[in-house]
Amino acid sequence: MFSSSIFFSESPRAVPRDCASTWYVTSPGKELKEIQVQVQVQNQPTQNIAVSVTLPSGFHYADGTYGKQVFHPDANGKINLQGLTCEAAVSNGQYWLLAEHSDGQAWAEIIVQADTIPTPGQAYETVFNSDGSRAYVNSAIDSDFTISIIDTKSQTIIASLDDVDSPSGIALSPDENHLYICHYFPNTLSVVDTRTLSTVGVLPLGVYPSNIFLHPNNALAYIKGENRILVVDLDRLRVVTTINTGNVNGLVFGPNSKAYALVFDAPFVESVVKVLDTRDHLVTRTLPLGGVASRIGISTDSLSVYVPIFTRGPFDPGSWIAVIDTLVDGFRNNIEHGEVGLVEFGVSPDGKRLYTANSTPFVFSIDLQSLAVKSIPLGNNIRPYYLSVSPDNTWIYGGDLGNDRLFALNVKE
Repeated sequence: MFSSSIFFSESPRAVPRDCASTWYVTSPGKELKEIQVQVQVQNQPTQNIAVSVTLPSGFHYADGTYGKQVFHPDANGKINLQGLTCEAAVSNGQYWLLAEHSDGQAWAEIIVQADTIPTPGQAYETVFNSDGSRAYVNSAIDSDFTISIIDTKSQTIIASLDDVDSPSGIALSPDENHLYICHYFPNTLSVVDTRTLSTVGVLPLGVYPSNIFLHPNNALAYIKGENRILVVDLDRLRVVTTINTGNVNGLVFGPNSKAYALVFDAPFVESVVKVLDTRDHLVTRTLPLGGVASRIGISTDSLSVYVPIFTRGPFDPGSWIAVIDTLVDGFRNNIEHGEVGLVEFGVSPDGKRLYTANSTPFVFSIDLQSLAVKSIPLGNNIRPYYLSVSPDNTWIYGGDLGNDRLFALNVKE
């Protein structure tokens, strides 16, 4: 009588479901630790039989091959599988590894989920460099604030700016030589040299700055202040003018010298988009959204602005994505996704997808051609908080609400 069981070498990750099934948690692009197949014939170990092992799609052996291979147990009836790898393009979800002989079989469940990176406190905003190889992450625990620099290949923190005064918004210069940091309580903007991590400039602002948006001409920044936007000349490090907007939640720059500011209109408990002329720095139009939103994004061709509405109001959980045509500054058809309370938001750099999330451990991917919605499980009980998509379309980074970690979701096709 043949029997076999599959075990994983990392005991915290090996949880028996029954006598022949265990599970293992991994992430795309990671090598699995040693997997062991224990074989018995009539309850005695043997090395005289052949056992075929079949990997799930998207996993390969140490020699780079896929699918089924035949192995012979050692004198103790053991087969040690080393170097198995979950490829970077594998989608999150459930997979099965199979060991079989003509007289029996054993299964092992492999759960692929988002990787997590420990951070010194709650992770908030993430900005990537141009090729997606580095990420700058703003995090806080109590009154201690840190900006961590992450190598996205190894998913590890390689440097950090510690004891930063209340960083409330970060942006990376196009040449990647400077990191701009808004400081909420000192009411300043600081400029950090990314090569030395030293501060090379400070601008007093005095209006509780909390977000920074770089103008396409690279010389100006729009900085959210208290019910206004400050226009800052980054070359001379001085405030040029202010724009009275109300409470800004987000901003994107569009075509034809325009910007689109997402503003919460408190008296009407509604969000609006205010269209700004970036030459004269004036509000030229206000577009009511009919609901409340916290994030805003723009298509890669700058022709569409997207605003995820997470509720119509206190007693209506209606949720959709409003679409603004930037050529006429009017609304196109809404994107109805059928989910509830989608708050977080990102746009794929290739312009093919929108990513959005609520407080559940999923990221929802919306195909902009078919408008089909795909739910991507994150696992790890992650509650996504802020979404940032890497420029190479490989990663979505986001905070995990209530936990001191960042999740890294591989979305490479």
